[in-house]
Amino acid sequence: MDDITLFGDHGDVQEAIIWISERLLSIQLHLNVGKTNIFGHQISGFPSKDEEGFNILGCPIGTDGYVNGSLKKKTDEIKELVI
Repeated sequence: MDDITLFGDHGDVQEAIIWISERLLSIQLHLNVGKTNIFGHQISGFPSKDEEGFNILGCPIGTDGYVNGSLKKKTDEIKELVI
């Protein structure tokens, strides 16, 4: 199993993580907690990340400041190419 992105209500995401973890264990695999990023509410058993956001497929997801900063950076890169 490779990368998975879960997005939604805190409780639903927590239930999905438990479900996925159980299914992985049933085939002798495990969720790599060290490579797991949780944004928003903390979920028990996962390291806390103090980040404003992250990118999924090049799209910024996070606080207004993070998204605006990411879009400004990309806009400035495009302006450099055009001008």
